[in-house]
Amino acid sequence: MSSSPIRVDPYGALGVLKNIGLTAIETARRKLVLEYQPDRIKDPTAREESRDVFHKVQTPYEILSDDNRGNRYDQEVQADTSTSRQQYEETPVGAESTKDMEN
Repeated sequence: MSSSPIRVDPYGALGVLKNIGLTAIETARRKLVLEYQPDRIKDPTAREESRDVFHKVQTPYEILSDDNRGNRYDQEVQADTSTSRQQYEETPVGAESTKDMEN
């Protein structure tokens, strides 16, 4: 059975570095879950948005907290981009679009 490619960077979704340990991943998840806990928000529109973010935090956590899934994600990123993990980490968000605009 073939799995679909992961479209979201779980490290970026949790706001952590790629070489960080499980404890830091759990801490980052906990902070985001508390911030976006839908039950704590009274405004219905904001609650719905919060619910979406809440669920988007859970999936990356499940990937990174499982060594097998986390390693598989890292391997897929390396295979898809043909870059090393270090190069992937060092590319700032939006850097590609800035270079394109300069040319």
